[in-house]
Amino acid sequence: MHMHCHGNITRATLLRRGGLLALGGLGAAALAAPAGAMSFPDGDLASLRVLTAAELLALDYQEQALSSGRLSGSAGAILTKALTDDKAHYAGLVDLLGKGNVVAATSDDIDFAYPKGSFDSQRSILELAGTIENLVLGAYTGALQSIETPLLRLPVAQIAANEA
Repeated sequence: MHMHCHGNITRATLLRRGGLLALGGLGAAALAAPAGAMSFPDGDLASLRVLTAAELLALDYQEQALSSGRLSGSAGAILTKALTDDKAHYAGLVDLLGKGNVVAATSDDIDFAYPKGSFDSQRSILELAGTIENLVLGAYTGALQSIETPLLRLPVAQIAANEA
């Protein structure tokens, strides 16, 4: 997949997302499921695993982007906010998987690789960040269509709304 984006459009999109994230930030506590182990269908657990991997991808990319030294103040602030929100999303997913007695994947379980030049400039960083955010949102949209357990739908929908 090859995407062409103008830097200012991508940045504007991220700025809008940053505003939405600031308004709709969710802490892990807001995503906590009721106490006690539960049994979730295999499909629901698979969806939660995919979402966990998607959040780990976003976190890994954001951390590398922020450490690249290529971001201006506003772009850095947006990615810092996204990193904070995605850490809360990941924590919420870990909690939900834990309710099903499943241990969530961690950053040690996955090695992410990015296209050459991904971190060469603010523009390249923001373009790929937008692509990754669209992939993450797509993962949540797909999960919401397939999750059977009502208890899981609300927290997954809350994260999806925050990602949007």
